[in-house]
Amino acid sequence: MQGLEGASAEALANVAVLGPGSTLFWESLDVAHGVASLLKGIFGNRRWMSEIGKRGGVVRSRAKARASRKNGRLGGRPRKVA
Repeated sequence: MQGLEGASAEALANVAVLGPGSTLFWESLDVAHGVASLLKGIFGNRRWMSEIGKRGGVVRSRAKARASRKNGRLGGRPRKVA
């Protein structure tokens, strides 16, 4: 989650639940995340989530390489029609 990357296990363990259980707050890190957003899969602001998505797109695995080769043999990605 945004703001928690690189935090020590001790700092992460020091979390408070605020309100009626609606917010998680790490005072030592000055980070708060809403539980509703976390349940929706939102772990940071739009820019941060975009960067996470980009990193996920460059992951290399045998399965991904195999799928890429198979797609290449089929002529590659279809062209977008305007």
